[in-house]
Amino acid sequence: GYIGVALSTDFYLTAASAVVICIGNGLMLPTMLAWVLRRLPPETRGRGTGVWTGAFFLAQFVAPILAAALSGLLGGLSGTFLLFAAAAALSAGVALLSAGRTARGA
Repeated sequence: GYIGVALSTDFYLTAASAVVICIGNGLMLPTMLAWVLRRLPPETRGRGTGVWTGAFFLAQFVAPILAAALSGLLGGLSGTFLLFAAAAALSAGVALLSAGRTARGA
């Protein structure tokens, strides 16, 4: 999705790529929250939910500021979205490796 937005020269391709990003986020966010909460003891899950939610909304506040700053450094929003695509791929790789270790009981 991020690569599609970065390389798009057409409104419809940009919109379709944004839909892909939103579907991915819609699948990822509740899964991440459940993954985090499953590791917390029941008596701290409320606090864990609050910390997770606070971090999520802080990131939503910081992301546009960071994107604007990065677009100046990377020659526009295309470079910024390519960087976000690389960060998302790296994060997915780390999550998959971590999930594999958890499944094996390591």
